[in-house]
Amino acid sequence: MDESTLIEAGLTAAIIEQLRAMPDPLEELTSALGISREATSRELAEVLGITPRRVEALAAEGWLEPSPSSTPRRLRFPLLRAVRDYVDYLRNC
Repeated sequence: MDESTLIEAGLTAAIIEQLRAMPDPLEELTSALGISREATSRELAEVLGITPRRVEALAAEGWLEPSPSSTPRRLRFPLLRAVRDYVDYLRNC
């Protein structure tokens, strides 16, 4: 490895360490909203500003991926991923 590659690797490692030491913004957000990291259809609908039925329809269409802990009668979604997936859905409309 040349010197610039070693410097870059060192800087990358330092940045990763700093990021790991920072508070988790998702933890703060979910705490402020009073929901867990996994959200029910109703909770996710509230965050996204849509109906729970629309959340379930988006899941059925493959836009939102339910959590492995979900059951057919009670869907749960990883909050951050579901929000990102919904943004992707809106971009593709």
